[in-house]
Amino acid sequence: MSPALRIEEVGFRVGDRVLLDRVTVTAQVGEVLGIVGPNGAGKTTLLRIAAGDLTPSSGRAMINEHDAAATTLQEMSRLRAYLGPQGVADNPFTVRDVVAMGRHPYRRTQIERLEHDQIVEDSMTSTDVAHLATRAIASLSTGERQRVGLARVLAQDTLVVLLDEPTSALDIGHQEAVMRLLRSTAGHDTAVLAVLHDLNLAAAHADRIILLDDGRVRVSGSPGEVLRGDILSDVYRQRMRVIPHPDRDCPLVLTLDGE
Repeated sequence: MSPALRIEEVGFRVGDRVLLDRVTVTAQVGEVLGIVGPNGAGKTTLLRIAAGDLTPSSGRAMINEHDAAATTLQEMSRLRAYLGPQGVADNPFTVRDVVAMGRHPYRRTQIERLEHDQIVEDSMTSTDVAHLATRAIASLSTGERQRVGLARVLAQDTLVVLLDEPTSALDIGHQEAVMRLLRSTAGHDTAVLAVLHDLNLAAAHADRIILLDDGRVRVSGSPGEVLRGDILSDVYRQRMRVIPHPDRDCPLVLTLDGE
């Protein structure tokens, strides 16, 4: 089966600065792919190229055999959903209004209004924002806005979901809930790519991890293959130790004193 997403030998330059250098990534339906790496490694740039928001300097990003840089925005909006790290911006709309915007790509289809409405309600419930439905976005906390943004993405109902730091503003309970939700979403014929700074969240919930360093793929594979103390210490310039998690079948990353 062809991957839902193929990023093939992608490079991206801004002037003389190389942000991505020959990066290749594939993502299959049914998996959660974690993208990790230090600040400036190229994670957000990679996600924006996959979304079609940026045109690569070389290579290409393909979603379901559509070139992301050459496909119309209307068609891309039915193929992929993208959420930046800020969630949703300050605006005068209610939570329900914003989540319903995820249904905009289907406004001319034959889907019944009741089905649209049910998808919106289900998306709000799954992200724990249904009780905020009539609240104005401007009145919400940063974490609440982030969950509203995720609800909008889920309502869009696309083959590929691209998330840039979807848990950055969330408390521990909501972080775990969101990652479990992404696992469930992937299980419903979706490929999920998530940029994550929390290596232990990636270890616990991602099927595969890609570690970016200075615009290149340093290593990719299962959490156990990627999250190794020697590699992480070198990439992050911080001493780290990786041990088996006492309760989960995954690695546990610990930071150590000293550089």
